[in-house]
Amino acid sequence: MKRTTAVLLGIAATGFGAASFASTYVVPSQFGAEGTEIVLEDARLNADNMFDKIDVNADGLISIDEYASQAVVNASLSRFNGVVAIDGRQTFHITLPSEATGRLAPYEQTTIDAIARNEFYAFAGSDSAMDRREWIAAKLNDFAEVDFNEDGRLTGPELEVYTLNFARFQTSVS
Repeated sequence: MKRTTAVLLGIAATGFGAASFASTYVVPSQFGAEGTEIVLEDARLNADNMFDKIDVNADGLISIDEYASQAVVNASLSRFNGVVAIDGRQTFHITLPSEATGRLAPYEQTTIDAIARNEFYAFAGSDSAMDRREWIAAKLNDFAEVDFNEDGRLTGPELEVYTLNFARFQTSVS
């Protein structure tokens, strides 16, 4: 019994030491440094970098299914990780408000998919597919819609609206 108690106390002491070390060690973010603004060029580069990831079949076009899937996946990952990652001139992230984090409910996934399919046709053109130019135009439109003062950079409330839109938080059917 005394030996078991000593072993358990040793394990507990090791655990507390590790927890103390872990609380002082800052793990670098896999999403790059925390950003406080997004400039138009970063939004353009991010869109350009995303295109090849979304074009799953590598045909140089984004189909409606690829478009809708990326909307659900980006929302799911952003909310799960609590950040919107931007791969612009450098990779950085913007932290989402805590209320916008967590898992997507099944009804949210369905709603995001439906809204994305509707959005798709605004930029897809008559061929019902998005090429790289159309995709980038759609993403720059998302940027322009929240650049309220039209200065080519998103900060403060503009940035918060942009990231919440990216994470498809508070999506409603209209």
